This record gives sequence, C-alpha cells and structure tokens, in this order.
Amino acid sequence: MSEPTRYTAVGNGVVRTDPEGLLIAYGHYVELKAEVERLTKAGDDLVTWVLIMRHNNPNDIEDIRLVILNWNAAKEGKPGA
Repeated sequence: MSEPTRYTAVGNGVVRTDPEGLLIAYGHYVELKAEVERLTKAGDDLVTWVLIMRHNNPNDIEDIRLVILNWNAAKEGKPGA
C-alpha cells in the first residue's frame, strides 16, 4: 500500500503536496462531499427557477441563458465560470 498524500498550506487557501505535511482526515472528505452535493442541488434548483422565469418572461432570454451556461460550466469545473 502506498503512503497517503500529505499537504502543507502555503497561504491564501492554497495547499501543496508535501511528504512531511499533514494528513487530511477522512471525515473532512466526507463533509466536503456532502457540502458539494448540497451546493450542486441548490444550483440545480436555481437553474430550474431560472427556466420557469424564462417561461414567464421570454424577453430576458440572454441574461437567463448566461446564468444557465455559467452554472453548467461551474459544475464541470471550467475556468471563468
């Protein structure tokens, strides 16, 4: 079995791998995964409401389209979203 990856904080929320760094507890991964799932569901719900708004007010189509495109890009981890 290989050694677990260790990390060291270098500032401004940035971490780097470091063989002498700290281990990250499994519980933190579980908490982070739950938070990502919660936020993803909230974003998906937001897009649903935006689509409803578009149906009720088709004149705002470009702004609504940008909201949806940006959300989908953010979910895919694309930069600039």
